[in-house]
This record gives sequence, C-alpha cells and structure tokens, in this order.
Amino acid sequence: MSQISISLKSKLLITGAIIGGLTLSDAAFAQQAPDEIIVTGRKKAETVMQAPIAITAFSAENLESAGIQDLRQVADFTPGLQLSSDLGRNSERPVIRGVANARAETPQPVSVFVDGIYIRRGITSTLIDNVERIEVLKGPQSALYGRSTYGGVVNYITRTPGEEIGGKLVLEAATHDEYRISGFVDGPLNESGTIRGTLGGKYSEYGGGFDNTALLQDGRDVGSEQTTAVYGKLYFEPTDNFSAQLSMNYSEDRDGIFAGQLIEGPYNSLDADSPCPNVTRIAFCGTIQAPDEINITTGYPEGTLIPTDAGPQQTFGEYDTGLDRDIFRLGANLKYETDSGYTIESLTGYTDEKLDFRVNEGYSDVLLSAPFGGVLGWASFDKGGREDFYQEVRVSSPTDGMFEWLVGGIYYENEQYNEDRDINQAEFTPDSTEKEAEKAVFARLGVNLSEQLSLGFEGRYYEEEVEQISSFFGGTDRKATFDGFSPRVTIDYQVTPDTLIYALAARGNKRGGFNDLRAPEPFDTFREEIVKSYEVGFKTRLVENLRLEVAGYFNDLTDQQLSRLAIFDEGTPDQIQVTIVDNIGATEIWGVEVDARYDFSDNFYVRGTYALADTKITEGEDDTQAGFFGGDGSLVGFKVPRVAENTATLTMEYSDAFGNSEKTWYVRADGIYSDGRYMSVQNIVKTPSATTLNVRAGIKSDNWDFSLYGKNITDEDAPTNAFRYVGLRDFANGATSANQNFFRRGNNVAFLRRGAQVGARFIYDF
Repeated sequence: MSQISISLKSKLLITGAIIGGLTLSDAAFAQQAPDEIIVTGRKKAETVMQAPIAITAFSAENLESAGIQDLRQVADFTPGLQLSSDLGRNSERPVIRGVANARAETPQPVSVFVDGIYIRRGITSTLIDNVERIEVLKGPQSALYGRSTYGGVVNYITRTPGEEIGGKLVLEAATHDEYRISGFVDGPLNESGTIRGTLGGKYSEYGGGFDNTALLQDGRDVGSEQTTAVYGKLYFEPTDNFSAQLSMNYSEDRDGIFAGQLIEGPYNSLDADSPCPNVTRIAFCGTIQAPDEINITTGYPEGTLIPTDAGPQQTFGEYDTGLDRDIFRLGANLKYETDSGYTIESLTGYTDEKLDFRVNEGYSDVLLSAPFGGVLGWASFDKGGREDFYQEVRVSSPTDGMFEWLVGGIYYENEQYNEDRDINQAEFTPDSTEKEAEKAVFARLGVNLSEQLSLGFEGRYYEEEVEQISSFFGGTDRKATFDGFSPRVTIDYQVTPDTLIYALAARGNKRGGFNDLRAPEPFDTFREEIVKSYEVGFKTRLVENLRLEVAGYFNDLTDQQLSRLAIFDEGTPDQIQVTIVDNIGATEIWGVEVDARYDFSDNFYVRGTYALADTKITEGEDDTQAGFFGGDGSLVGFKVPRVAENTATLTMEYSDAFGNSEKTWYVRADGIYSDGRYMSVQNIVKTPSATTLNVRAGIKSDNWDFSLYGKNITDEDAPTNAFRYVGLRDFANGATSANQNFFRRGNNVAFLRRGAQVGARFIYDF
C-alpha cells in the first residue's frame, strides 16, 4: 500500500482548509435552484420532491460532476446506502438502512434493476456510462419489485437515443495504473427519425495500487480490475402512441484477487486493559487496522514447487487467482398509450453469464489446507454459469384524476450451475445446480382525496419455487416453495407547493433456502425473513435556495436468517456437526436520513448528507457467541454486522466564467465519513471509522470538459470490512480444530481500501 501516513487531526484540518477556501472565494451571489429530476421508481413519473418515499437520484450530470464510475461511489453519496465489495466484484452485498445480509449464502436484501429489469449479479461492473439517471429507493420495495428488494432498490435508467446525431468520448488516466476510455454515438437511423440507435463501448482498468511482497505472484495484481464492454440500443417510435426499444450489453471482467489480507495474531490478553474483558475464549478483540504490507500468493506457473511451513513440497499445475466473467444481456421494452391516457407496457430481459473465480483461501503467502481435505495448497477453483429470464407486463391509468391505478404481473426464472476442483486435481467436478422461478401479481391504487391529500395502496402476491440439484452424497434433488403478500400503504400531504410530508408502512420478504445436505428435515431448509417498516418524512424548498429532505424510519426484522452450529444424531455413530442457517433472529433498526443542498448563488452550492442506522438484535443465539462469552450464546443487544451506524458527506462546488470567454472553471471537494463496522454478530472485532477526501478542478465549454482530480488524497487506509479466520501456520505446526488453535492466534482477514490517487479526465460531447 501507499506509505503516506496522515493523522485524523491532519485530515480534518486539510478538509477544513479546502472547504473553507471554497466558502470564502466569493461574497456576492446570484440565485439558483437545484434541477428537478424526474424518477420512475414507483412505476410512475414524478419528481423526487413529489414522491412520498425516500429516494436519492443522480442525473448523468450529477454522476459526471462527482466522478462516479460505479455503484460503490453511488453509495458514498447516498444517505442510507452502504456498499463495500469485500470479495471483489463477484460478491457485492449492498446494505440499505441497516438491513444487511449476515450470511453470504442467503438471498440479498437489495437488488439492482436496469431499465426496470432485474439484475442478479455483477452490479458494481454494470455500466453507468450511458445512463440518464440512477435512482436509489430506500426501505422495502417488495410491493412493486418483489424478490430481494426488502431493503431497497437501485434503478439504472439508460438514455434514449437522441433525435440528432451526436455522442460522447471520455478519456481518463490516474495513478495506480488506472485508465479508461469510453464513449458512444447515437442518432436517427432513418430519414423520418422514427428509428434511432445508440452504439457504445468502454475499456477500463485499475492496477490495484498494492505492493505485494509474496514470493509467488505470477498472477494478476492484487485488487486489479479490468472491464471491456460494448452496448447498443434500438429505439422505434412509429407513432406518438407506441414505442419499442431493444438493448444489448456485453461485458468482460478480468480482475485480480481482491485485496483481502490475512492478519495473524497476536491475540489479546484478558486483563483489565482488554477491549473485551468478558471474553472467555482467547481471540483478537478490538479495532482491526490495515497491515503495513500485503503478502498474498497470486499465482505460479505449472510445475512450481509450493513452499510450506511443514511437510514435503508439492508440485502443482498452473494457478492464477482472480475473476473472469462474461455477461451478455438483452432487454426489450414495448409501450403503448391510448388516446385517453391508459398505458400498456411490457419489459423483457435475458442474461447469460459465464464465471471463473479462483481464490487463494489463505489470503497470504501460505497455501495450506490440511484440515480441509488433507492436501497442501488451499485454493478454490470455481467455474459456473447462469441464465436469467425476466418478463413483466403492466397496465396503468391516467394520473390526473381522483383515482390512479396500476396492475401487473411478472414471471422470473433463473438456472445456475457450479463446478469446482481442488488445487491438486486436474478436472472439475459438478457441485450443484440451482433453479428459481417466481410468479407474482402486483397492483397500486392512488386516491387523491383533495389537491393536497393523497393515499396510496400497493400490494404484491408472490410465489417462489427453489430447486437445488447437488452432486454430493450420491446426488440429491430438493425443492421448496415460498409465497405470501407484501403490502405498502402511503399517505402524503402537500402543505405548500414546495413542502411535502408523508408517512408509510410496508412489509418486505427475503426468501428462504437450503442448508447443508447432511442436515435432516426440517433443518435442511430455512424460512423467509420478514421486515415490517415504518417511515415518516418531509421534503421542502420553503427556505429560498434550500432543498431539504428528512426521513425517519423503524425496521422490525423477524425470522432473521442467522447461522448456528447444529449437532444431529448426537451420541450415535452417525453424529454430525454442521453450520446451518436458521430463523432464530430478530432485529430492530431505527434511523434518520438527511439530505440538504443550499445554493448560495448560481456559482456556489453546498450539499450535505447524514444517515443514522441504529441496529439492535432482540432475539437470537449462537454457539460461537457462547464460546466467546459463555452462557447460552445470546445475541440480544448486539449490533448487526457490516453496518456503519453513522455516515455523512459534505460536498462543495464553485464555478465561474473563465475571463471574458464562454468557458467555465470549477473546483469541487467531497468529504466522506463512515463509522466502523462490526465484522460479525459477536461484535468483538470492528473496523476503524474512515474519512476520505476527494477534490476536482477543471475547465469546460459547451462541448468539452477537462479536469484534474485527487481521490482519497489523505490516503485513508482503514479496512472496509473484515472477518475472523483460521490460524494457517498453527495447522502447519500440527494444531487441530479440536484444541481450539483453529482461531487461537486471533487471525482475521482485512479487506483493504484503495489508496490515494491523482488523475486527469477529458470529456468531449459532439
């Protein structure tokens, strides 16, 4: 990692100096109101200020101004949304309002939709180069969106091809070997302009930015990412009543192993100064810091002798850690509007994905897995693929009467397979195939009781069937069905044309799934997880030049999917001990979100956001918890892992005419703060809080923009997340899990953030 080391006090002083300089740069200001962004998150067109739910929206100009390139940066500027791609771009688990996925094998609580079509994976590599806007809907969206949206929804809306020939070119280069070239051309394809098209593409790479000291690093650089993509859209509008569009996207991701470094011991002593004096099991306890260096074996050529701490060296075939993923997506949208204002719309999506994912499970220079299969050289090789099909049809009424309504239905199916092999095996063996199918009907009814008061009723009846076909234990075929009803009720009152207050109540669901094949019924499956959510908020421009949005919420999670150790057939020759997911938890979350922007003039604005997510587990127990604290292993009173309780941002941007020319110069600063996160339900290890500072300065005209920027200029190195892990060297020296040396040295894996960068960007519109 970069060796720049700056204290928190220095970081705050630098941030204050830059922001203060911007604040004092002009004394006389004109007036400017923020742009109104039209959103369609509730499957109807309305402005952010009119929608009676919490929505953060970004126009293409907003994304460009902030230098946002993927969903990770969108999360930085969205109160309530948190995203750290711990295991790289293959295992993204967004968190909205503290609703986190405590177990990676359970369904995600937040989903991404592109032009209304559900996207299952690859959300951080999904292109934003050609989007018209991005909408983040917070709170349960199950009533209108269904599966995996009980925490919230992220909508990508791509731009419609232009009526005139034009396009955009973006060139970018930065330290740590980061390069990007992207662009598109679009316009009419026939003389009448009824057929229009877009064709674009992107190549981007990031070198990783970490200095690796491992002897064996023949693979790609740690933390490196590379994406090549092409996309296109055809738009057909033969009449004012009918339109059709067909979109295509093909992308290739070629990433190195994610930046997850094993940090080995020492464990804390149990004295009065221990951060966890009540811990009875020897383990690391406290705040985990970034290591001084990384030391990760990334790969080696065929025939390499693998050095180990014990036992003979072994020769293995070629090995290269990282992610290879190809994704092909097709989307179609048909829309017909009658002369009286009724609309019929069809959304169709198809995805084909191929995946090859290779990880050094030692997260270090150690390649050892004797307790997990008896082979030296612990590394995973996973290869798989999936196909998705999504179909939605809906009919909606005009929205200018006392009543407005929408009814629709969806069908979704997904089939994915996986095969793997050990490091000393030549061939892949089938692992499992999983099939999912969902059928649902949904509706919305809006009632305008007066010009100011409105009621909304939404609901969805769903049925999801999951089938798992596994090759283990002679082959098995398991099926489970989950069904239910997800409602949402809203009430809003337009106090003035510039002020809206609202309240809502909603229910969301996250489907159940399957446990270890060795777990007998009824423990072979786990049930749905349910959230009941309540929210009140207001949005106002009552004060001149100020836009203010405030929301308060309460989430009540029941049947929460937590893990626990389970022993079956105890005391018999068939006794087994496995980790299963069980519906043994309940959590209460309350929070506040604030998003405010004040325009001092046409030249200068300040935007600040703040989000609080106060989580508390109210039911649940865990055998590992009992191992640390004794007693019955109760989790009551603990915080939800992977959730930062407090997050905040502060943005300032100033622009002015460049001399007497028509060009404009600008300068911008973004400060981003996040509390630390607990890494597990045991709450004994936490990441530090983090403050990052980004700056940008540039000059632009009507059709070009050149800027210089710095990202994380204070070189904040607080790990983004972490998890407790095995003592690999202990195993090399003969330790076993039976004597608790498995975790004895307090080992943890820390996920490392990108270091300081400087770069330049050029945008040309034509």
